[in-house]
Amino acid sequence: MNYIISNGPMISASNEVLISTFDRYEDPVKPGFYWFVKADIPNKAEYIFYGSPHTTNSEGMGGRVIPFRCTDGQTINIQGPWWTNSDSFYGSTGIDIRNTNYTFVVVARSVDRIDRLETLIDVVYKDDEPTIGPFDRWKTILSSVFQVLNDDQLVVYVKSAGGSSLSYHNRDDVILHDKY
Repeated sequence: MNYIISNGPMISASNEVLISTFDRYEDPVKPGFYWFVKADIPNKAEYIFYGSPHTTNSEGMGGRVIPFRCTDGQTINIQGPWWTNSDSFYGSTGIDIRNTNYTFVVVARSVDRIDRLETLIDVVYKDDEPTIGPFDRWKTILSSVFQVLNDDQLVVYVKSAGGSSLSYHNRDDVILHDKY
């Protein structure tokens, strides 16, 4: 079986912010800085932003001033907030939402690229739909696939709210050295 990677539109993080409500957490290490986590969704780890209303030179989101509507009823304007990740959020706050990413994973034996269209050839694993879990769950999937197959190299496609990646991985990197 083959899998064609569809080319979709870019997602604007600032548009997501404008239509959403956020839980706000003050950074315990840097007073005046806040973490904003999109409220009322199962995949909170994919929508984490960081910034301070007192900063005037931050360049996230093109340096624009972005209003964050918070669940406490306040709106906090942040210039140049950064779309960040659950590992950083956890490291700063101790709040663990790292297992709340939707990812879609496909593993194949090769990829064919013709006219900006990428096709994964001989798919050996494919999620039925985006699955919630850690952002890097593809590493566990790939390790398991390598343990069953005799291939030395496989292609992994991962898609999430933050974008997608397509890369080759060697058996030795995944199994023998236990890098992942």
